[in-house]
Amino acid sequence: MIKPSILNKLKADKRNKLSVKEVNRFYVKVPDLEAHTQHPHGEICGIGHSVHPTIIEKIHELVGAGEIQYHRY
Repeated sequence: MIKPSILNKLKADKRNKLSVKEVNRFYVKVPDLEAHTQHPHGEICGIGHSVHPTIIEKIHELVGAGEIQYHRY
């Protein structure tokens, strides 16, 4: 019962242009090491694979701001 009333209050606050804290979350899912049993992994697998510099920069920015939370699925 609490959740619906909180959601209704949040919707009303947004409609009335009251200050509402918003949080953006970005999730990146990468496979566990167990998924890589049929080929080499570790430092050697990084050769020839790259992540776009803009993505690396954004990750550093988010981590530096304390925005990263690890969720294991």
